Amino acid sequence: MRAPSRALLHLALLGISLVAVPGCGARSAATQTRPSQGSFAVITREEINSRSWSNAHDMISILRPLWMRTRGADNLNGQTTPVQAYLDNTRLAGLSSLAEISTAGLISVEWVDGVEAAARWGLNHSQGAVVLRTNRTR
Repeated sequence: MRAPSRALLHLALLGISLVAVPGCGARSAATQTRPSQGSFAVITREEINSRSWSNAHDMISILRPLWMRTRGADNLNGQTTPVQAYLDNTRLAGLSSLAEISTAGLISVEWVDGVEAAARWGLNHSQGAVVLRTNRTR
């Protein structure tokens, strides 16, 4: 019987290392900040009402801080567009404008990732969007 080739041995070792690596590392920041219940992509009415928040910006930065993070350059020039914000389908002036919005009338807040946001609203949404919904949208 012939001995296995060097290439086969390398592939076997690579396969073993690929299987072993995922369980070895620490939990990522994304899994550490995700809520224990519910969806990462939605802040529900129950979560909104769980505390008295001073404004929508504070609530999101505590419950879903990853939503507000810029993820790097999003075009060939190295420029980055900010995460966009919407209130009942009306575009706001940016995430800082969320500090002016009370959480009292909110029924949900949704995270729309960059790919879906760009498809929905245009290429300047590649960092994603935060969409606030109130009772007025029903």
